[in-house]
Amino acid sequence: MKRLISIIIIIFLIFTNITFVSAEDNTPFSYVVIDRSTGDVLLEKNADETIYPASTTKILTAIVALENAGLSSYMTTSKVASGELEAGAVRLGLLPNEKMQFYDLLHALLLKSANDVAIVIAENIADSVEGFAEMSNEFAKSIGAVNTHFTNPHGLHDSEHYTTAYDLAVITSYALKNYAFSSVVSKTDYTLNATDDHVTFPRLVNSNPILGKNDGYDFLITGVKTGYTSKAKYVLVSSARNYDGREVVCVVTGCETRLLSSQYSLKLINEAFNNFSIQSIVKPGDIVTDYLAGSESIPLASSKQVDYLLPKDSQKWQISKNIDLYYDNVSIIEKGDILGELTYTYEDKQIGQSYLVATEEFLPSGIVKEHDVQLTDESLIDKSDHYIWFIISVIWVIMLIVLFYILYIKKPTEQRSRQND
Repeated sequence: MKRLISIIIIIFLIFTNITFVSAEDNTPFSYVVIDRSTGDVLLEKNADETIYPASTTKILTAIVALENAGLSSYMTTSKVASGELEAGAVRLGLLPNEKMQFYDLLHALLLKSANDVAIVIAENIADSVEGFAEMSNEFAKSIGAVNTHFTNPHGLHDSEHYTTAYDLAVITSYALKNYAFSSVVSKTDYTLNATDDHVTFPRLVNSNPILGKNDGYDFLITGVKTGYTSKAKYVLVSSARNYDGREVVCVVTGCETRLLSSQYSLKLINEAFNNFSIQSIVKPGDIVTDYLAGSESIPLASSKQVDYLLPKDSQKWQISKNIDLYYDNVSIIEKGDILGELTYTYEDKQIGQSYLVATEEFLPSGIVKEHDVQLTDESLIDKSDHYIWFIISVIWVIMLIVLFYILYIKKPTEQRSRQND
């Protein structure tokens, strides 16, 4: 009986352990959600850990090509591009010397994820796959994706071809600024134009399973790209916009199934929209600090409002406030005078600045303010009064002399003159 109980306990523990391992397998290796307007990381797990990007590589391929070629330009397929690829690799099936407009190639690259098309683009931009990879790496670093190193334009496995979830988000956020890119990745399907070697092509269908509106969520998935290799597992890069106009980029990597990558992406994007919003840090007129003027303390207020995207729970804010007050050559203070600067920093990034203005006036001892005229010394006040009365007296004397002259000198003289006449 004891042996039977022991066996049952062992079996129970084994299955408990198996269940636990299975639960761990149902989580992504890494993920990140960034806000497009600020670039701030809203949610993350292992965001800076190295991963294989699989076909999400083509996001960087597309934007590098878009910045180096015109959409109406034609590109020619080489023997390398039309040659063999690894088993199972998706391809469009272009033939040697076949020409196709770059605009169509871009759709085949991003919707069908055609690997031969990636090589065509790379060779026509940089003459070789290796040259294009070097160009891509330099471009990635220039926009802040400093932990990315690509060896090819398509993402088929290479141990030296790697990036991070955060870098993928940075690359995608940059690429979405390009209208052609954002337009293509938002399409559900596309029909390629005929070439000299193909009268028709199969209609391209976007492999992104969550593109568009999803039931139960108040946002739209507007792109971007799926990826899979046996080493990378399922990778999904998504862009989303809610009905307030906020936009985020979400990257989920290392998932066991495409369904899991989709479900986790929707969950993370929903959390980013629901748990973060534009918050008011300070408003115009809010008292921020005091200004010491002699023995008095003058309240200083913010001159403007500072808003930023922050967690709705203010307890999670990690904002630093820096106050710089102006004390040099300040004596008389008028209400509204600028007496300092206020700067807010969030996660080591400056997020807002405002001037600090006086809410009260201050006059040093001995200074009297009357009708906007400042008199600074009692003796000067007395002297000024005497001076004014002196001027008034002189004017009266002059007026009396003139009047005396007219009445007693000039007028009698004129009368005598008329009598003589």
